[in-house]
Amino acid sequence: MKRFNQEKQKGVGKWVPTADDFVKARPMIDSLLTDGFWDDGKPRDVCTLTIRLGKGGAGISLNDPEGEQSITTNGRTIDETLDALEAYLATGIVTWRQWGKKKR
Repeated sequence: MKRFNQEKQKGVGKWVPTADDFVKARPMIDSLLTDGFWDDGKPRDVCTLTIRLGKGGAGISLNDPEGEQSITTNGRTIDETLDALEAYLATGIVTWRQWGKKKR
């Protein structure tokens, strides 16, 4: 997995996609959720996925704990929302939303 906002990468072991049907057709999401190493060999915290359902549809957030940032998409169904997130990630021009720090 390549580090966000880094131009040069060193080659390391090859990541193998998971066999789960949930991400089978979504390799970008699969790698963000399961690839535990950056291309330079350093370990990374894998992303998490939060799914919210309601009468109006589905909302999905891809959360990057290491970068303290998220991407959120919405759609009518979970599959539609996951497909939209995958398409967005595949563009290679991803804008992450930084997590805010609460003031006390």
